[in-house]
Order: sequence, then structure tokens, then C-alpha cells
Amino acid sequence: TREFSTTRMTLFCGSFDNGEVNNVHPIGDTLKKKEGLWLNMGPELSPDGKTLYYTESNLDSKTGIPKILNIVFAVRKKGAFYKADNSDDIMKNINTDELEYAPSISNDGRELFFTRAGQLIVGNQSAGSDLRIYMAKRNNPGEPFGKPSLIGSIAGFVEGEGSFNV
Repeated sequence: TREFSTTRMTLFCGSFDNGEVNNVHPIGDTLKKKEGLWLNMGPELSPDGKTLYYTESNLDSKTGIPKILNIVFAVRKKGAFYKADNSDDIMKNINTDELEYAPSISNDGRELFFTRAGQLIVGNQSAGSDLRIYMAKRNNPGEPFGKPSLIGSIAGFVEGEGSFNV
């Protein structure tokens, strides 16, 4: 949120060198929403660097707690990322009325892992019984993901973040 109050941007990148990040800059002006309290979070860059999966988060203006968390994606064009026109269609089986976040894409772009929260988890106010990790598959990267499957062997207080590199 380093520039949110002035630019409404929340996703940045930079050059990591010698333990420092330099040349920090926004990754795509079209990824911001102009109305309401929307933040982008939890970015996951595909291994080829051409697709950015992230979570659009709509926060309650009084509490700052997320009301909506949906996974979307953007594509790289001319050095910047632009939300894909077909993002809603590709993610139609992923996003629900629950909270979906923390996307992680497989190396071949055919499997998506993510967290789904059945109820909002704030701090340690929940044992995490409603946090679950799911996986959805598709035959090729140009088609929608299929219906997600719960990964039942992952239990307790679980959250995904970062790359699984499957």
C-alpha cells in the first residue's frame, strides 16, 4: 500500500541486488480500481514471466476487513501487466461467494492451487477450520480451470502463499 493513497497502486516490482530492492515501480496502471477500497495482493508470476495471478480484494471502508477476495490474472504487454479480458471466464469455477486468494500456478500453467476461506479469518480468532487449500486443473492454459478439488491431506490452520512449482 506504499502509494495507495496517491496512485491507488498496490503491486510493484524492483531489482533485488545485494539484499536490497532498487528501482521499485508499479507493474501495471490498469490493475487498479478507481472506485471503492480495492487492493491487489498475493501476486504469483508464471514461470515464463508472461502471466501474473493475483487477488482482487475489496475491503470494508470502516473495518478494513476484506469483503471480497477473488483470483484474477493479468498478461504482460510491452513491459507492463494488463488485466486479461477473459480473466473472469478463465476463473469462473475458482471464484465463489467465499474468499479465494493466494494463487499458485504450476510450471505448465495447467494447475492452480489456492486458499479458500469459508469465513473471514482475522488474526488468530479462528482455529482455521474454514481455511482450505484447493487445486483446479485445465487441459491447456487458454481454457477455464475446471471445478476445484479440496486437498484433504492438508488440514488445520493452513494458508497458501507463494509458489508450489509443481
